[in-house]
Amino acid sequence: MNKKFYPLRWCCTVILFGIVVFSCGTIEPQQALGTGSAVISVSIHKPAGMAKSVATAADSLVITVSGSGMSPLRSAYLIDSLANQTQTISGIPTGAIRYIQAFTKNKQGDTIHVPAALATTISAGAVASVALVLMPRLGSIYVSLSSVPTAVDSVYASFTVGTTVYSTKVKRDTKSFLAIDNIPYNTTGTLTVAGLTAANDTVGAAWHKTGFAFTNVYTTFEATFKNDGKVALSVNINQGGVTLIHGVYDTTLDSIGNEQGPIIISEIMYYADSDSDFIELFNPTTVSFSDSLIIDVDGDIQKLGIVTVAAHSFLIVANKTPSWTYAPASLLSAPFKLAYNSGSLFVKRSGNRIMDFVSYMTTSTNALEWPAKNDNVSIVLDSLVANPEYNNYGRHWKIATSLIPNSTTMYGTPGH
Repeated sequence: MNKKFYPLRWCCTVILFGIVVFSCGTIEPQQALGTGSAVISVSIHKPAGMAKSVATAADSLVITVSGSGMSPLRSAYLIDSLANQTQTISGIPTGAIRYIQAFTKNKQGDTIHVPAALATTISAGAVASVALVLMPRLGSIYVSLSSVPTAVDSVYASFTVGTTVYSTKVKRDTKSFLAIDNIPYNTTGTLTVAGLTAANDTVGAAWHKTGFAFTNVYTTFEATFKNDGKVALSVNINQGGVTLIHGVYDTTLDSIGNEQGPIIISEIMYYADSDSDFIELFNPTTVSFSDSLIIDVDGDIQKLGIVTVAAHSFLIVANKTPSWTYAPASLLSAPFKLAYNSGSLFVKRSGNRIMDFVSYMTTSTNALEWPAKNDNVSIVLDSLVANPEYNNYGRHWKIATSLIPNSTTMYGTPGH
């Protein structure tokens, strides 16, 4: 009996071993423990408040999962905005180190946001949480030009890096807007803006800025240009994903230079009943201002003579005497008309020295961080700081929420 027993035990051992070998040959060691899931929250950095129509756009979010002993997983999700995204990926093989990576792409296959990755542990039946932050790899340069003369058939803008030229061209309008898209960050090149005839000849001379570093770091650049009827570009705003350049064509001014203060633009009513548009000016200093005052609204120049604005005081410049209350501010009337969707405002003193400049853009989509347009509602600077560059940025303006005294339809804070 003993001789019959031992072979049976040995045979059972062989059978059990065969089962183990067969099992190991078909299932990976990590998968033998099961699978888990990951909830992936992706924060996509973008210029706050940018309208989709004016942003270098990503249209898909790509998430990959990889690690030792598993085949990589890849999922793509269509996105219609650069809002934060949350996606769940199931069926991830368990393991101590699983790399979760995310990035965005556009329809052309360009990677818009730099891939970000994080290692996590996937346990059987469990859900891991992963948070990733995506920074843009590509950005856009926008050009906003006012008072474009009729001699110009189209406006051209380019950014040249080595032998690579990123460019765009649009048909001329009195206010022309261009977007040079998909430019890699941390590149240095030459910016060019030119007005062209129908035969593509340059009107006047092209404007060039060499050695321009395109980054996603918040910077402000201003330069002085002699204005002899050619394009003069005065303000550049580079803000996390977009560079905005404002400029003006003008043959009537002697020069365009840096904003020097002290007077700043603090409120703009660009669409009001009975055409009672107004601009509020403020003296943020401790010294009274007394000098010539020149208001330039999209090339419509109003010379208002010698004007005094006391320290920490307001001055209202309106295109007609209003019926509403503006006290304690002083009032000057000038027959200008503010544009509804966008406009360029220059406030100058003697010698055509620029004190302040604002190129506003008001649309229904909150483009370029400017408040959405509203009839009979002004936009108000959120802080009365002395820096004349502060009001160049749409993010520093807000919509008025209180009725103007003695008005039942208009909202604003003139003189306050």
